[in-house]
Amino acid sequence: MRQHTNPMPSHPFPASRGEELERDFLAYLNMISQNKARLLPPGFLADYQAFGWIEMRNGVPCPTDAGKQAALHMRKPHHPHERR
Repeated sequence: MRQHTNPMPSHPFPASRGEELERDFLAYLNMISQNKARLLPPGFLADYQAFGWIEMRNGVPCPTDAGKQAALHMRKPHHPHERR
């Protein structure tokens, strides 16, 4: 007789790319404010632009109005990705 095995892994699933981007967005905005956006891993800027959260102004990444609203939402205490 086969023993029943749990189909769910014992380790947590990795975050989706969208969750990863959302989780790290506030840190990225902080990097922009410190003029350190170049230190962000490759692909993040393009993904934030695709989300409509970041736009380039004279070669400098800047948050869009949508990005500012997303950041305000992420800073609220009820948001699951808030870092303290």
